[in-house]
Amino acid sequence: MLVQLRTNPPKPNQTVEPVRKSHVFDTPHGAHVLVVDGSRIYSVDDAVAAELRDDPANATHRLEQLGLFDPQRPYITDEAPRSMAVRSLSLAIAQKCNLACTYCYAQEGSFGAEPKDMERDAALRSLELLFRDVRAGESVNLAFLGGEPLVGRPLLRECTELAFEMGARRSIRTGFSITTNGTLIQPSDGEFFERYGFAVTISIDGVGETHDRQRPLRGGQGSYARILDNVRPLLAAQRRMQVSARVTVTPGNLRLRETLDELLSLGFHSVGFSPMLHAPSGDHEMDQEALAEMLKQMVDCGEEFVQFKRKPHLDVWIFPLDGTWHRPFTTLELAALQSLVDPENLFDLDGTSDSAKRERIGNAVPPFAAQAIADLMGETLLRSWAGESFMLSDLPIWVRPVAVALSVKTPEIA
Repeated sequence: MLVQLRTNPPKPNQTVEPVRKSHVFDTPHGAHVLVVDGSRIYSVDDAVAAELRDDPANATHRLEQLGLFDPQRPYITDEAPRSMAVRSLSLAIAQKCNLACTYCYAQEGSFGAEPKDMERDAALRSLELLFRDVRAGESVNLAFLGGEPLVGRPLLRECTELAFEMGARRSIRTGFSITTNGTLIQPSDGEFFERYGFAVTISIDGVGETHDRQRPLRGGQGSYARILDNVRPLLAAQRRMQVSARVTVTPGNLRLRETLDELLSLGFHSVGFSPMLHAPSGDHEMDQEALAEMLKQMVDCGEEFVQFKRKPHLDVWIFPLDGTWHRPFTTLELAALQSLVDPENLFDLDGTSDSAKRERIGNAVPPFAAQAIADLMGETLLRSWAGESFMLSDLPIWVRPVAVALSVKTPEIA
C-alpha cells in the first residue's frame, strides 16, 4: 500500500534543512549517536561526538569511516518482504462509527464506502490464517479495529473466545487488543476484556472541551464525559488488561503535558501521541510550526518522566485471591517485609536511585531465612562427615514445620 503524505511547500526565502541521517545526544552515560537507518544507537567518545556536531554535512561520511553506516547495505529499504509469517492480525469488524471527528481520516468509519459490518465467515477464515503456521510455544495477537469495533460486539466476542480456544489447544499464547472511542463500552465489556487480558486503547484527544471540539458525537454533543463514565470502571479493574490512551495531535490540542498529566492521574496505563499529518478535508493537519511545538511538548513530557523515575515512587502491587485491593509498598515497607530493618527506625541505602535500592532489597535474603538455611546446611555437612546419608526430620524450615528429606553423598573410602 502506498501512502502519500501532503506537506506544505516552503515559504519564500525559507531555508529548508536537509534530512539528517544521524543525531548526536548526551545522557549521564556519555555521548551517543542515533543512526536513522535502522534506528540504531551507539555510544561514541567526546571527540567523535564533537566532529558529528560541528560538521553535520560531513557526518554521514564520518559514520561510514567508523563502520556505523553503509549506504550500499542499508538496514531498511523500500523493498517489500517476500515472505512473512503471520503472527498478528487486525480485524476491522465494523466499517461504521458513531462519532463525527473533525479530522477523521476514515471518513466517519466508512472509509468512503457504504457503512457495513464484517461478515462472520470472513472473520473466522482470518483466524484460521492467523493460526495456520504457528507452532506450540509461540505467540500471536488478535486486534480489533473499526470504525468503532464495539458496534460489532457479538462478533468481537465470538472471535476472541474462538481464538483463545484455538491457542489453548495448541499451547499457543494468544494476546488481544482493541482500539475504541470508548462511548459504547458497557460494564460487561470491562469484565470480558479483563478475563482475556486485553490491551485496551481509548482514543481521547485532550481534556474536556479540547477533546469535545475534535471528537463530538454525530449530533454535535461532546463525548468526553461519556467516555470517562464508561472507562472509569475499566481503569479500576485493570489487572490482566491494560487500559491506555491514544491522542491524535492537531494544532488545536498541543498542550500535551497537561493532557499527559490528567490522563495518567485518571489511571491510564500509558498515553501515546500521534500527529495528524493528513486529513481528507485538509483541516487540522500539522504544519511545520505545529510539529515543532509538538516536539517541544514531547521533550517536556520526557523530562517529566525522567524526574518521575528519579523520585521515590510506588511500583509494587498486590492482587490477593479474595479480590481486595492494597496500595503498593514503599521502599521502607519492602525492607521491613524482608526483615532487613525495623519499620520504626530511620532507613536509607547508599545512592540516589530508588529503583536500584528496591532491587537490592528484593535480592537480599531475610536474616531469619539466612540463619535457617545456614543451620540446615551446617547440619547436613556434619551428618555427612559422621557417615549419615539420609534423615527424615520435622525441623521447622523458614516459616512453617515441614517434613524434610536430606540426601547427601559421602566420599567412598578405599
